[in-house]
Amino acid sequence: MKRSILGLVCLSAVVFAGCGGEDVEVAGEITATGTVSDPITLQFFEIDADAARENVHEVQLAALGEFKETVNIASDSKLLVRALVDADADGKCTEGELWAEQTVTPKEDGTIDPITLALSGAACPVDPAPAE
Repeated sequence: MKRSILGLVCLSAVVFAGCGGEDVEVAGEITATGTVSDPITLQFFEIDADAARENVHEVQLAALGEFKETVNIASDSKLLVRALVDADADGKCTEGELWAEQTVTPKEDGTIDPITLALSGAACPVDPAPAE
């Protein structure tokens, strides 16, 4: 599997989430049928065996096109990748905003096939309530 070399910071703070996981490279393309003038938020949620989601990485992209990000997740987790044009800057999908998402499972060798996220104005996804 593709593994990262953990630095001294991670080694001295093994209690923090992410230090014991696997690095997976997620590459793909974000497309849309129209013009996108606002930044695109690309979010990565780790989905564990109990279907609990945790935002493990987020990045802002200036425009449509190709992306490549490395994300650290537990070796038995899935990954939900979401692209969102957050026009009202509230951090979540709001009716009328463009978005797309795809759930992927890393292969045994730690790789993920390239994905395409086609932004649309479909009804926003309903995220599960956070665990308390």
